Amino acid sequence: MLIVLSKIKRFHIDGVTLSNSPAFNLLTNGDDQTIENLRIVAPFDSPNTDAIDPAGHRIVVRYCEIDNGDDDVALHAGSSDILVEHLTCLHGHGISVGSGTKGGLSHVVVRHCTFDGTDNGLRIKSYRGAGGEVHDINYYDLTMKNVRRPFDINMRYNGNANLWTDIGPHDAEPGQTKDIPYFHDIHISNLTITRSPIAGRIVGIPEQMPQDITFTNVKIQSVRGFMLQDAKGITFDHVEIDAAVGEPIVTDNATVNWNGTVKSGTAGGSIIPWY
Repeated sequence: MLIVLSKIKRFHIDGVTLSNSPAFNLLTNGDDQTIENLRIVAPFDSPNTDAIDPAGHRIVVRYCEIDNGDDDVALHAGSSDILVEHLTCLHGHGISVGSGTKGGLSHVVVRHCTFDGTDNGLRIKSYRGAGGEVHDINYYDLTMKNVRRPFDINMRYNGNANLWTDIGPHDAEPGQTKDIPYFHDIHISNLTITRSPIAGRIVGIPEQMPQDITFTNVKIQSVRGFMLQDAKGITFDHVEIDAAVGEPIVTDNATVNWNGTVKSGTAGGSIIPWY
């Protein structure tokens, strides 16, 4: 790792360029952080080269350009009161939460960011055994193009198993009741997406579905639409999804308000392409 700052308070990082780190570029842990005007570069196929991994309370990350091989920004569990703004994300896995969310995460604003060619755009991921409450997350005024998966909530994350999919088992193992992910109160507005393979994906768990997630004033041009599995209370308001193949939304055990029309159950086709 190039820079690690742990258990410190009131610090400011400004105008630094980091390149070709063997692992994480900047890992911080502490309260009252300001991180701005950074340029971080790593090969697009380099694993675990997270650009900015902040943890703590009252964090500002702004005016950075990131082109790397893993998370552009990864927000860590146990953190709160975070502002991420005016970022340009090129290669990388986008602005992420998780996969460990056991300590919870709340009060986050991501705004005025541009994504071009990232693997993911906005991503929240966790799994049974490492989950916690993630809530009060707000994304707005964002632009994405050529992003493989613009929006992704995955409560069954299994990305390190070397399988063809990053989605783990649907049902819990017997007695598996501790540290279950709980995602709610997540809001996305004023988002424009062009030239993406899919519009987005919400993959929940049946015993504790993600809920109270809203998309407002969103325009998406993609090959396939938006898939929702094991989710409830999902609202699309003034949302346009121009999908070249199939329906704009595909549901599997989900309840959705689609521009004023309530849809529930399973409809729209197979969920396999989204896996």
